[in-house]
Amino acid sequence: MGRANTVTYLIFLFSKRCDTSFDCPDQSDELDCDYLKLGRNYAKELAPPPFHSSNEHHNKNSTSFHDLEELEVGLNITIQSLPSIDTVNLRFTADFFLFLKWHDRRLDFRNLHEQSTLNRLSSADLANMWTPQLLFINALGSLQTLADEKAMAYVEREGEPQIAGWEVATEGLPNCNR
Repeated sequence: MGRANTVTYLIFLFSKRCDTSFDCPDQSDELDCDYLKLGRNYAKELAPPPFHSSNEHHNKNSTSFHDLEELEVGLNITIQSLPSIDTVNLRFTADFFLFLKWHDRRLDFRNLHEQSTLNRLSSADLANMWTPQLLFINALGSLQTLADEKAMAYVEREGEPQIAGWEVATEGLPNCNR
């Protein structure tokens, strides 16, 4: 009598992939967890085209200067404190968080989770993509937004994941080491 071969499959859910917690014994569920894939022709110097939701109507073939549209960038400033207020010279200092939100359909995102704090882009990714420039013209000195090492970028998942090829994680892969 021959010995039976035993094959063990460890099934894991896509929601456990790239969640910063090792669920596979070989830790392969946390490998290749890049969230951003840039196309070959991506140019970070060019602003993305305007985003239109599926229910908005727009003319893609319009070439008139007056028909050009601008990209919508959401802005939220949360003031943390006002450590210095000089009423005589009409000056103040503010500590604040600046949040910007925009759509760039030229970017391809992968491995996104419903919780956006798990979808943090690396500083290298942020340096390679277009980001809005915000200038503070009434600031003391030249002050503008920078995508530097202090900047953080998170991606919000706004829909269900698309079915992808085998090179991308798929729900219920038959073993942890893909």
